Amino acid sequence: MKNLKFSTRITDGMLVLYLVLVAVLIVLFFDSAKCESILQNKQMQVMLKPTSENNFLEFRDETNVNPLTVFTDYKAALGLQADDEMRLVKGENDQMGMAHYRYQQFYKGIKIEGAEMIVHSKDGRAVSMNGKMVAGINLPQEPSLTENDALTASLKFVKSTKYMWLNANEEEHYKRMKKDESASYFPKGELVYTRPTSEKESTPSNLILCWRFDINVEDGLSARIFVDAKTGALINSIPLDLTCSAGTGTTTFNGVQSVWTKASGAHYNLDNDCNSVELHVRNANTATDLSNVTEYTDANNIWNATSQTSAVQTMFGIRKSYYYYLTTFGRDSYDNSGSNIDCYNNAWFTNADGTTTPNNAQWSNSSHYLRFGPANSSSASDDYNADDVVGHEFTHGVTEYSAALNYQSESGALNESFSDIFGEMVENYVEGSMDWLVGADRGAIRSFLNPNLYNQPDTYNGTNWFNGTTDNGGVHTNSGVQNYFFYLLSVGGSGTNDNGSAYSVTGIGAPNAAAIGYRALTTYLSSGSQYIDARAAWLHAALDIFGSCSSQIIQVGNAWHAVGVESQSSQWLSDVCGSYPLFNSVTFQSISTVRGAYTCANSIIASPYSVTYSSDDKVVLYPGFNAPAGSHFVAYVEPCAVTLWRQAAPGDDISAEELNAEKSVMDFDSENSAVAIPNPFTTEVKTIFRGTSGERVILRITDMLGKNVLAPVEKLADDGKNEVILNTSELEPGTYFIELQSPSFKQTMKVIKTD
Repeated sequence: MKNLKFSTRITDGMLVLYLVLVAVLIVLFFDSAKCESILQNKQMQVMLKPTSENNFLEFRDETNVNPLTVFTDYKAALGLQADDEMRLVKGENDQMGMAHYRYQQFYKGIKIEGAEMIVHSKDGRAVSMNGKMVAGINLPQEPSLTENDALTASLKFVKSTKYMWLNANEEEHYKRMKKDESASYFPKGELVYTRPTSEKESTPSNLILCWRFDINVEDGLSARIFVDAKTGALINSIPLDLTCSAGTGTTTFNGVQSVWTKASGAHYNLDNDCNSVELHVRNANTATDLSNVTEYTDANNIWNATSQTSAVQTMFGIRKSYYYYLTTFGRDSYDNSGSNIDCYNNAWFTNADGTTTPNNAQWSNSSHYLRFGPANSSSASDDYNADDVVGHEFTHGVTEYSAALNYQSESGALNESFSDIFGEMVENYVEGSMDWLVGADRGAIRSFLNPNLYNQPDTYNGTNWFNGTTDNGGVHTNSGVQNYFFYLLSVGGSGTNDNGSAYSVTGIGAPNAAAIGYRALTTYLSSGSQYIDARAAWLHAALDIFGSCSSQIIQVGNAWHAVGVESQSSQWLSDVCGSYPLFNSVTFQSISTVRGAYTCANSIIASPYSVTYSSDDKVVLYPGFNAPAGSHFVAYVEPCAVTLWRQAAPGDDISAEELNAEKSVMDFDSENSAVAIPNPFTTEVKTIFRGTSGERVILRITDMLGKNVLAPVEKLADDGKNEVILNTSELEPGTYFIELQSPSFKQTMKVIKTD
């Protein structure tokens, strides 16, 4: 795909804007009553980039915001009140030299579920932050129910009475896992504010004071229960045991493999304690709980009996899953802290309706172990422990200890999708190829290539999109959207989605796509993230890894467009007609060009609200555009700040091959204005353009304020291709503007000078 382009061509009566340092007017939509006060806050206007999106704020390069004090230093500017507190709960450094701090919002000392912000910093300076907060809260803090009464009410909503805290073996296991002799599965209540499941976003008007309990059971589905602190009514139930709901069929056997076991008396246990992380596989003996667990044993450490093959397959799969994450991302176990990994083979499962089944696999968020079912036959060939299934379940643990995506509705669909994605990557790590099917080795249940084949959507809110309450809000159905996104990002593809939008994606390869996805999951997403948040997370992860204007970040934007996930905080149409704003501030974005009054009248109304035109390339205002005194209009140009897909203009015969590596070709939709400009550049700027004989063409380079930094170069153009060279060897590294101008056209591009 061609690089991004930045240009305008001036014709009679047409005004072109190239504005770089502009006042910021962003939407941080916590609550409609509070939203505009944040937009108009003077501190935020000078600190944030106009390209900041809903719940994703980007600080200007010249700011110096302390990531550890941002919520106290700028509390009022962020819409927080005296009773609001953002508590730092976790801080991590990554391999790219960035630090990431996770904050949880509290109101009068009570946690607000899903109200989390992640502050990302470099060299001690906050560069961005994302997540969700709730502003303008004025709610009661005193519950009517005691903790004990609330627990009694909560237990009614879990379909089991075989509680983990009543099992001495489970209690001992939990103490060892936590390395805390006082640890117990017994539910401890916590007062929290949360929204009803029918509401997608938290607002001051829909928050309910609840008691929260984690109810862990042996023979059913453990759950996080939220009951109304006033009435005891069930407000929400989020599963703690995560399953992949695999189908039936055959399985591959990975041949004879090395296994590492633990000697115990005269035999060996299937317990790999050779490394710092212990991998242990035991037999659940077809029980729905762990009351009858036994060791897999062998007398001579040659595990070749038919009754052992399934257990060895599970050990092989979990070892490969562990090493995939360790060798690819440097992640040490699911929690990145080197925790041991316990697996139970030959397990049965209790469904939501109380029935039991051997057809499943599961990660438990409460006990942190994995279970794999034997399926319906006595043969190991249909067991639920194929490589991608084991990788899928292990990834649920990775998710729990990073984004902690709630296993419900859109966040739950993302949770499932990330497990599908990295299950496929584990399979590729083991087998050297990808079949783009989930569980294909034992009978596919989902497809990355065509989710519709398995009644999943490939477009957000498109065909097969699930809006009900079963399956925790369709977590195994709506995961198809991000699965298809990942397939397109990896392999590429073109077509028309369910919204009628054409798309074209150039694949960047599955390893590159997975690297972006891992960083999105572990760095930018949080428990309540929705699909629109995932889009922002993948874009910022691509920016971190591959840089601004890279082909990778462009294809991430293309792929999200392909599955119908656009920027919901902004308009992505390029041609703006009508009068704005109406009831709130608005931003019109495009990866190519924003055109005001191109085919119609376009006016900015004088009001307290702002209108922003943001483009990677150019903002063009035609006759018929009007912005009177009292209006708040911003035009902002920043390459790759907006990565929404846009159909490229017809090409020209100037190609990248005419320049050396790292040169960009700019093709425009006017008759004679194709230009090639290097970006980044080093010792010279070699510009190729189409010209008209006798035209006087000027090439200049300016700083970010438009001041010439070198003497301009002039040339009398010839018909056809022309070349102008500007010596930049003495120029300091940094960001500049290149401008090529003649009486008939003007091209401008933001460029970077490197050493």
